[in-house]
Amino acid sequence: MADSYASGDAAQYSMQLLRGQMLNQLMLGQIGGLSLNEFILGKESPRRSGRDMMHDALTGLMRSDAAMLRQASKNMGEGEAISKLAGESVKSIGEKIARMREIAAEASGSPANLPELKAEYGDLASQIKATIENTFYNGMQILDGGSWGDEERVSESADGATGKLVLQAGRSPTDLTLYNLETFKDFKPADLDPGILTATAVTLSEAQKTLGGMQESYEARAGLYASEASSYARQAGILDEASGISGGDVQSLKDALLNILLREQGLVVNYNS
Repeated sequence: MADSYASGDAAQYSMQLLRGQMLNQLMLGQIGGLSLNEFILGKESPRRSGRDMMHDALTGLMRSDAAMLRQASKNMGEGEAISKLAGESVKSIGEKIARMREIAAEASGSPANLPELKAEYGDLASQIKATIENTFYNGMQILDGGSWGDEERVSESADGATGKLVLQAGRSPTDLTLYNLETFKDFKPADLDPGILTATAVTLSEAQKTLGGMQESYEARAGLYASEASSYARQAGILDEASGISGGDVQSLKDALLNILLREQGLVVNYNS
């Protein structure tokens, strides 16, 4: 039940973003007649406005990237909410399936109260069907794959067993797998008829195991998305703070840049160079 999302992507994202954009575009280039290296070391430029222009360009990148990271944090929060909702619904269905297994076991001896057992079984089956058909998030059904063909936000797998919801995280999309519970709407009182009761017991047992795996997957993903949302928000906060440093305070800006770009690298830097 794994999907294509790699949990390590977010931890590396800000460093890749900052190194790629700031160092490659700014260190190797010239903006306003002044390179980034000359700028942070406080060297003079023949064009007096170069340092201010470099500062504006650099802080502009920081603000832009901070906005991107804030949106990524929001998107991960959406993924967390969807995963939590799906997980809670799957858990509820699994509990009903567990009770249906107990009923099937009781019905195996053709007891006198078989009509009452069938009535309870049928009621539980109706509740499961209602849960599958009525679990929505922002107008999107997240358990009933029968609706995904008309849902632009979900890409259905070839076998129809799963759907893929894309969550944008910075420049890298993240896939959230949705499980199609459409076949779980087929339970009915006739499942307890003597001729098919043995097969029903096997089906219910397999269904309970499958739902347990789905629940674990959704719960794990909700926790991951919560962590990712927090991480992106912190990274955006760092960029916001750095972009607010005054252009005249060259040493402070140098320290901020080094802190952001090298924090996770463990590099030794000569601040006196």
